[in-house]
Parts: sequence; structure tokens; C-alpha cells
Amino acid sequence: MRCPRSGNTVDAGRAREYSNGRRRSGRPRRKLSGDRGLLKTLHAYISRDLARITLLALVAFTLIMTVFAIIEPLRKQGLGADQVLALFAYTIPVMLSLTLPIAALLAATIVYGRFAQDNELMACRASGVSTLTLLRPALMLGGLVTVISLLLNNFVAPRMAMLTENTARENIKNIAYNQLRTRGYIKISGYLVHADRAFPDSDTLEGVVLADARKSERPALVAARTAKVYFTTYGNRSFLSVYPIDPVIPFVRRTGGTLPKADSLNIYEYELPSMVKEEPGWYDWSQLIGTLGEPSRNQEIKDALEEIRRDLCHGRLMKEIADTINSGRAYAKIRSSHGDVYEIRAAGAVAGDKETNLLGEVGGRRQPVTVTTRRDGRVDYTVTAEKGRVRVTWSPRSNTSIVDIVLDGPAVKQFSDGRPAQRRDEEPPIGPLDIPADIQARSDRTSLEDIYAADASLTSSERILSKIRQLKDQTIRKLIGKIKAEMHGRIAYGLSCFLLVAIGAALGLLFRGGQVISAFAISVAPAAVVIVLVIMGKQMVANPGVSQAAGLACIWSGIALLVAGNAVLYMHLARK
Repeated sequence: MRCPRSGNTVDAGRAREYSNGRRRSGRPRRKLSGDRGLLKTLHAYISRDLARITLLALVAFTLIMTVFAIIEPLRKQGLGADQVLALFAYTIPVMLSLTLPIAALLAATIVYGRFAQDNELMACRASGVSTLTLLRPALMLGGLVTVISLLLNNFVAPRMAMLTENTARENIKNIAYNQLRTRGYIKISGYLVHADRAFPDSDTLEGVVLADARKSERPALVAARTAKVYFTTYGNRSFLSVYPIDPVIPFVRRTGGTLPKADSLNIYEYELPSMVKEEPGWYDWSQLIGTLGEPSRNQEIKDALEEIRRDLCHGRLMKEIADTINSGRAYAKIRSSHGDVYEIRAAGAVAGDKETNLLGEVGGRRQPVTVTTRRDGRVDYTVTAEKGRVRVTWSPRSNTSIVDIVLDGPAVKQFSDGRPAQRRDEEPPIGPLDIPADIQARSDRTSLEDIYAADASLTSSERILSKIRQLKDQTIRKLIGKIKAEMHGRIAYGLSCFLLVAIGAALGLLFRGGQVISAFAISVAPAAVVIVLVIMGKQMVANPGVSQAAGLACIWSGIALLVAGNAVLYMHLARK
């Protein structure tokens, strides 16, 4: 008998004795001369085919997924050729971690299916070579794929994902201008920024319409012939600021009417959606463990805590203004960046979280709202109105909190240098002004740990306390669930690589799936089951409303099924 691939000739009688396991005398069999060389030849032949088909399938799967799943959508957003090439290099390791196990599974099914289909398996059995011995190259390939997959998922891919995110964020300006040129507008969380023409070199837009379309039945519009735009990155968040020049309100909702002027001092700021949002899936193993013990390492949690700290600062300012004015004194701690001091008087005040209403009459006592501006210790001018308000907002563009003093209704402006008084039906806001230094310093001393603890002495604002509770009970809990799901998912996925390749090789031998289509059909079933169970389990663990134990059981049930399947198949093959 001649082995078709190796060419070795084996005596038929000795082959039968060898395959029965003992000589007729009952003594244990001795290895035939040349057996070691035969096995070495077979393993080398199988290993070469496994490596060749794995490489071909890996290249095909990786290119398809990289180009169509990531690169092409980002290219359409306005990235240049150099950025696309950089993204391609960064995303290759990420895609390899997904495509390598599938490519190895397909290769094992094809190689061993063809091995059985060409009757090489029968010849090897007749030569006394056990089926399990033939499967060693597949098991070695599965072990190698498992090690590579764990290294890629836990160390290489997260680093590449971070570089991808940085590339996309650095090109957020090009992406936004490309949308304005091709579509004529940018849609940002229910807001629309339209421009007839965009000039990136001068950061200028022409034919601008800003629309708040969150309530489609009552849209709010502002139009301007030209506008200046600013792009700002703060942490992992990017913002678009639009400053319309001489804006107007073309019409008011559906009731008709025209207003000639909008607030000409307004800067409209919008948070641009992140092209690559930070997720635990992009963390390396050390980041997963560190963030699990300290959730504030996550940028989303950190941003939320910083926002709460700003709210605390704004609330303290509003309360201090109201308490001072209600005690009958003037509030004179607000200053401009040039050192001008603004002294506020009123009959009373009502504090909110971000705005304090200034009242001209309280309990029958009338006192107009007065804002006196002092420059170098001397009065520069005084503005008087029936009512007003002090508001504070945070500007992402300047990364600071801005205070404005708004006087409502007819206002009178009197100058100290003898110029005639000015009477206006609408007084423009006074600002931007700075938050008092002592309040800002107190806010800076409030640590993120203090906010997370949410001590009762921190604030009496139910709105802020509610945000802290929501952060702890929902956002952080969900993040911890995602981290646990990611850790278990990575380990389970890595182990599944070995088990999938092993089961693919065994199925190839049993079903003789030597053709690509039949091999793919055989191999895709166990792979699909495992991937679906891992993804489903990760979603369950990340969901605060679902038992984490049930989600973890779902993740590992796929591994249990693969282990059971491999045990059944290999026991069946061992009997042959």
C-alpha cells in the first residue's frame, strides 16, 4: 500500500497488525521503521496547507471588514488620503483579532475535509496512524491563534483604537466642512447648522441658518448672512461654536411675524458627535482593571463629574448673589477680565441653579434694578431697569464659566462724565464676566471623590443631587457592567479560538468538507453560536436591569457547548 502524499510503501499485513494495536503473539506493537518520518511528513504537509489557507482567508476577511466597516464611512466624512492610510494601519490589528479565528476555523475545515475526501485519511489509518495524531497541527494552530487573539485584544488593538480616535478627533474640522460642502448642513443632536458656502481657511460661513429642530412642530430659527465658526476640543469632546454676524429671526414658529434682530452677542455652541466613542472595548487589560476600581478614569464619568462640579460652582454664585441682595446690600464681586467691577442692587432676588432673577419690587417695596460699573475705583456708568437677571453658562470654546447681567425692559444708562443719558427699549447683556475668584477657588477644592460621595453638606439642590444619584446608580453601574462583560468576553473569545479550530478540523474529517462552500457552511455554525452567545451575554452583563450572573452564564455557555462538542467528536474519532 502506498500513502498518496508521502509516497511511503507499507506492507498490508503489517499495516493490519499495526492498526489492531498488537501483534498476533499478543506482545505490544513496535513502531515500524520510518513511522517517525511518515508522521513528520504528514504534519508538515498539513501544517503548510493550514498556514497557506489561513493566511489567504485572513487577508480577504480583514481587507473587506476594514475597508467597508470603518475606512470607507470615515473617508466619506471628509478625511484626506493620508488620514485614511493612517486609519487603515491602525485598524488592521483590531480587525485581525476578529478575523483570525474565523480564518483559522475555515482553513482547518477545508484542509481536513479535503484530507478525508481524497482518501488520504483512509490510507493513513491503514498505515497505523491514528486520527488524533493527524489532528495535532490543527490543535497547534488553535493554540497559536488563541495566544495571538488574547495579545491583540488585550494589548495591541486597544492602543491602535486610541490612535484611530485621535486621528478622527484631529480631523473633526475637515469632517464638518466636508458635510457643509456636500450636504449643505450639519445635524448635531437635533440642531441643524446650514450654510450656503463654507470657507475653511477663514473659518467663515455664508448664508447661515441655525435651527433648533428638537421639536419639529415649533422650530426656532436664527439666520445671518455671515458667521464665524470655532472648533474646540475639550477632553474627548469636540465642540462647534457659531457666532452669527447681525443675525435675524426670519419667522417665529408657525404664528408668523418677523423680528428684525436676534441677540447679536450670542455664540451658539454645539457638541459634535464623536467619530470613535470611548468604550471599555478600547481599553487594554490594565486599563480595564484600573477603571473597574476607579470609574472616574473613564472620560465619560470624568466629564460628568466635572459638569457636576461646575453646577455646584454656578449654584453657589447664584445663591450668594440672592442672599446678598435680599439682605439689603449690593453685590459687588463680579469683575470683567479688564478689572472692571459691577455692583448690583435690587429690591430682591430669587436664586436658581444657573440664573438669579433680580426683582424691582418685593412686598410693596420698590427699588429699580441698578448695575453700577466701576473702573479704577471710580464710577464709569450706571444702568437702571425694572427687572433683570444674572446668568452663568459654561463655554466649551474658552473652557470657562461666563457670567452675564441681563436687564429686561426699558433701561436708562447714565454716564459719570456728563454725557446725556441713553434710554433703550432693550439693553444688550453686560458680559462676558468672570466668576468671583473665591467661589471658583472653592469649586476647585471640591474633589471628584467629594462629589461622588454626595455628602448632604455638598449642596441642597435636588437637581444636582439627582444627577449624582443617576451617575452612581446608572452610568457608573453600567460602566462597571461593561468592563466585567469585556473582561469575561475577551477570555471566553480567546479560549473559543482553540476550541473552534479543533471542532472545525474534526467536522472536516467527518463530513469531508473539502470544498470551500461546504467547509464554510460546516464551520460557520459553531462560530456563529459562540459569537452570538458572547455578544448576548456581554449585553446582559452591561445592562443594569439584568442579573450579571445570567449574563456571565450566557457568555460561558458557548464555551461549554464547544467543550462538549469537541469531547463528543474526538471520542468518536478516537474509536476509529
